[in-house]
Amino acid sequence: MDIRINVSCRKCGCGFALTSGRFSDRGALSCPNCGAALAADTYAVLRTALLAFRDLSSSEDFSFKLVEEEMPF
Repeated sequence: MDIRINVSCRKCGCGFALTSGRFSDRGALSCPNCGAALAADTYAVLRTALLAFRDLSSSEDFSFKLVEEEMPF
């Protein structure tokens, strides 16, 4: 199952989406509008969590939904 997350840049307000399929190929995350970068350690945690959630969702007989919540970065 491909997981999609919506991202908003706090620096410029740009909104963009990432999917777990494209996310796994990225080594870093930066805003496509202003270039603001997410800290490498925060990116690593986010990437690991998103890929784990994707794997969990595809292996169970249940569906899961991420609840939107403000992230501290």
